[in-house]
Amino acid sequence: MKRIGNSICAALLVFCSISVVRAVPRLVHFSGTLTDASGKALTGVVGVTFSLYDAQEGGSPIWMETQNVQARGNGEYTVLLGSTRNDGIPAEVFASGERWLGVRIQGEAERPRVLMTSVPYSLKAVDAETLGGMPASAFVLAGTGNHLPLAEPATGSVAQSAKPAAAVTPDVTGTGTKNYIALWKTTTALEDSLLYQTAVGNVGIGTTTPTATLESVTASATGTAMLGSATSTTGANFGVAGSSASSTGVGVQGSATSTTGVNAGVFGTTTSTTGVGVLGQATAASGGVYGVYGSSVSPNGTSVYGVSTNGIGVGGVTSSPSLYGAYGLNQSTTGNAFGVYGSTASPAGYAVYGTNTATTGHAYGVVGTNASTAGIGVQGSASATTGSTFGVYGSVVSPNGIAVNGTATSGTGVAGGTTSPTGYGVYGGNAATTGSASGVYGTSASTAGVGTTGVATAASGTNYGVYGSTLSPSGTGVFGTTAVGTGVAGGTSSSTGYGVYGGNAATTGNAYGVYGTTASAKGIGVRGVATATSGANYGVYGTTVSPSGVGVEATSTAGGTALVATASGGGSAGVFTGNVTIAGNLAVSGTVSKSGGSFRIDHPLDPEHKYLYHSFVESPDMMNIYNGVVMLSRHGEAVVRLPDWFGALNSDFRYQLTCIGGFAPVFIASEVSGNQFKIGGGRPGMKVSWQVTGIRQDAYAKEHRIPVEEDKTPIK
Repeated sequence: MKRIGNSICAALLVFCSISVVRAVPRLVHFSGTLTDASGKALTGVVGVTFSLYDAQEGGSPIWMETQNVQARGNGEYTVLLGSTRNDGIPAEVFASGERWLGVRIQGEAERPRVLMTSVPYSLKAVDAETLGGMPASAFVLAGTGNHLPLAEPATGSVAQSAKPAAAVTPDVTGTGTKNYIALWKTTTALEDSLLYQTAVGNVGIGTTTPTATLESVTASATGTAMLGSATSTTGANFGVAGSSASSTGVGVQGSATSTTGVNAGVFGTTTSTTGVGVLGQATAASGGVYGVYGSSVSPNGTSVYGVSTNGIGVGGVTSSPSLYGAYGLNQSTTGNAFGVYGSTASPAGYAVYGTNTATTGHAYGVVGTNASTAGIGVQGSASATTGSTFGVYGSVVSPNGIAVNGTATSGTGVAGGTTSPTGYGVYGGNAATTGSASGVYGTSASTAGVGTTGVATAASGTNYGVYGSTLSPSGTGVFGTTAVGTGVAGGTSSSTGYGVYGGNAATTGNAYGVYGTTASAKGIGVRGVATATSGANYGVYGTTVSPSGVGVEATSTAGGTALVATASGGGSAGVFTGNVTIAGNLAVSGTVSKSGGSFRIDHPLDPEHKYLYHSFVESPDMMNIYNGVVMLSRHGEAVVRLPDWFGALNSDFRYQLTCIGGFAPVFIASEVSGNQFKIGGGRPGMKVSWQVTGIRQDAYAKEHRIPVEEDKTPIK
């Protein structure tokens, strides 16, 4: 960090007569001192910007220029302000009021401004000796007895009209408190309002520490911090409406922090036949956004509660292919906690009803989750003993949608049981003839859980733990996916059996014998382990006889790693016999050993038909090369500043200097010290090309020096 110490000796350099006042540049003599953060004087050429202001702080400059300042040995420098312009500093700059000079080194913040002395204001005084830009003699009459009309004013002069008097303003009285927005108590008196504004622009009502653009607080046990009411009995009016365009924002968020009582995160009412008690809109097309979001920490509280004596308790609709018609989450780890709970007394009503009109994507009518060990994600009960009743009913028209989805982070996602010999414990049917349609779909977020489990307890017969079949040529008999763990896992203790067996008899199409996917950050779609300690066994083996086929293919489409190979027993993580092509970047954290090396790029003169090769530069040392071009000062010197990490990375420096456009006995006047070195012996303004090399001395280089010579290991 550099520091500028300013000392001003401003002297006006004006050499003019009245008749040629506009022909001489207006210049101001200014001197100062350049020092670094430790107070050491700086030398050499430094770019400095000078700006004039009409105030000590704030505002925009009314005049500015940048000069290359030559600092002497003690850091002192002298410049003529206005010398970079043909007409110097315009006299209008000092027309009226104080003038403050700001000085800023290139790349640094501007230093505290300095008040200009009276000398520069003589610039305006010189201009005052003219009238309309012309000398006074131009307006003298020809003689005392000659009463001819006055000469026309010079072209370009403008007559100034008098300014109208300012309107009289009545005196304003009253007192106020800092940061409170004023309120007109009378037509001429002010007092504090209830609105408090912070330095960052947040406004609070009932609080002096608002954390949002507008925050309203009430300390009353039965009061309302903010109330919205729509009293019209007709029309689509809203008690409270909120919207959010953020991909992670919330349209309206309500939180009930009381741990007891029947409290509500958000409560809204409307008497309109088509109105909405509470409406929230999240307009972002992606991200985990909420139209309405409610949370409650009370064991008897309700995040979002809806009740209807004839109709729908809670209804949710979405047209998004991947979001939810209605979503409920309960994070209580104990008790009979419900993610979504609904009840209705209507014989034709629905306790919970969700519909999704999206025709594609993973769209859900109703989704419920619960973190309680005894809780229920979604519970529905139909107590009628006759009729086609449903405990929970869900429907979806999307070929990739799910009619009912259950997820449990601890326990069972969906459970079903029956005592009927022809019934089903869990039955799922999908009538779609195309697409990724699932008869039964189960997921589990537990690290030891199972998305779908089937157990056949009979000791004989052709029974199946899990049985799946499909008639589609591109369908899947059994498909498993999990957010944590293994997509599909199988095991057997039979010497002739298979841990996992998959067969596909289709002779066409994208058919798979075994196909596995996982959504877990550490999960495995398909995993193979060879536990034998000897022999040529394979954890996973892939082969192809097609000239355009791939033995093993790994693909990552979400920014992850397509293939990871690890060798922890001293072997090789990968062995390739033949050519290897890498289409992207190659990063190596260790040492690269090679017989030779080059880069290949498109030929710059014929990129469509030719390549250009360059061999790598080799050295027995771990050498770094740095170079550049510098212009010498008027003393024939230059200081080359290197990066701040240069000295920590390098040692054993070597130098090369070459003059450009002429000859001079240039030399290294000061070797590298403090991440810079000095060149001397040249002529002012001469360009010098320099090159510095260094040997790496960082921790890794010291621990991993490259052996220059090494004996070959004898071939057995």
